[in-house]
Amino acid sequence: SPTMKYAIFALLLASNVHAACSDAPEPGVNWTACDKPDGMNLSGANLHLAQLVGTWLRFANLNQSTMRGAVLKRVNLIGADLRGADLRGVDFTDAVLYIADLRGAKLQGATLSRANIIGAKIEGADFTGAKWLDGRKLCALGSIGICK
Repeated sequence: SPTMKYAIFALLLASNVHAACSDAPEPGVNWTACDKPDGMNLSGANLHLAQLVGTWLRFANLNQSTMRGAVLKRVNLIGADLRGADLRGVDFTDAVLYIADLRGAKLQGATLSRANIIGAKIEGADFTGAKWLDGRKLCALGSIGICK
C-alpha cells in the first residue's frame, strides 16, 4: 500500500540521518551532534569525509589525523590539538577553534566562514585556497600561517 511504502521510506531516511555517537572513528563516520568526551584521543585517526556537524570535541587530540573533505560545521574544537592534521577541503563554517593548535595543519581549500580561531596557534598552517573567516576572501597561494 502507498501508506506502507511511505512508512518504510521514512524509517530508512530516519536511520540514515541520525548519528551513532558510539561508532568507531573511521572514514565517513557520522558523529553529528555528538558530545564526545573532553580530551578524546584521535591522534592519527582517519576521519576522511566524516560528518561532525555540531559535534563537541573539546581538547581532543587530533594530531596527524586525516579529515579530508569532512563536514565540521558548528563543531566545538576548543583547545584541540590539530598539529599536522590533513584538513584539506574541510568545512569549518561556524566552528569554534578557540585556542586550538593548528600548527603545520593542511587547510588547503577549507572553509573557515565565521569560524572562531581566537588564540589558535596557526604557525606553519597552510591556508592556500581556503575560504577565510569573512566567508568571501580566498587565501592566496603561499598562505602559510596567515591568509594572504
